[in-house]
Amino acid sequence: MKVLMVGGGWSTNIGNAFIDMGVQNVVKEVLGVEPMLYNFVCEHMHYSIGQLSNAVNPIRNQKFDLIIAGGMCCCKNFARFGAFIEEQCKNGAKFAILGGGMGEFDEEEVAMWRAFMKQVKPIFFISRDQKTFDQFHDLAPSMNGIDMGFFVPDYFSVQKVANYTVAAFDSGPPQTSLPHIDIQATHSVFDLAGKRLNGPMFVSDTPWCYFELYGGCDAVYSDRVHACVLGLAYGNKARFLGNTPRVGVLDRVGYTTQEEATGVDMDALSVDKGKVKEFFLKAMKNA
Repeated sequence: MKVLMVGGGWSTNIGNAFIDMGVQNVVKEVLGVEPMLYNFVCEHMHYSIGQLSNAVNPIRNQKFDLIIAGGMCCCKNFARFGAFIEEQCKNGAKFAILGGGMGEFDEEEVAMWRAFMKQVKPIFFISRDQKTFDQFHDLAPSMNGIDMGFFVPDYFSVQKVANYTVAAFDSGPPQTSLPHIDIQATHSVFDLAGKRLNGPMFVSDTPWCYFELYGGCDAVYSDRVHACVLGLAYGNKARFLGNTPRVGVLDRVGYTTQEEATGVDMDALSVDKGKVKEFFLKAMKNA
């Protein structure tokens, strides 16, 4: 079986890599095959650059048996890949959504994605938040799942060697006071030229260093959903201080924003991860 996963965009938001690593390794565990990565940055680049009319991507010339999308795939921007996926499905490929969610949660986005799902007929739909599940569960065999970033610790273990806290605020300084922060991180290498954070600063263009950073810390304070996802996934505490409807990713695993950093029920999270893999395997057998 030849499997393609739609992902990429690490340089503009390393949180995308957390999702990709979760998808890649769950696919490998459940199906026993290593998926290829369809890197949409090859054709779109950064939002400040826009669509590249002369961009090419050799993967478009290949034929796949299964195409999997995860993360914020149920969004308007995903329309860029719609024609490619529709063409692959016409040639025999199957399409599935593994830990998918919306971006803006508005009527236009819902209408666009319902039309797209009716066209490509996914063999299964696993959401990452309740609101996304509610909008699309009637269009495919569906499960109210979790974000794929929560699976990272199952495949990448870290070693705690020190006590420290991490803050990651890419939308601007927090509007509330924080406890002592030992390390400041950014999730966007692309935007780094315009940033110079005071104090110890962390940045990388690959995800594995972030696994060590968030996996080894005591607490994460961030306006980035996936900074909190990774901290919580490793059993640490987090305090989310952003403003986005995608916070449903955290709500789904029982996280509630409080005045102090808090964790989640790791036993319940483990059960949820097992259910996702079980549903994935069953859906593939029934496809």
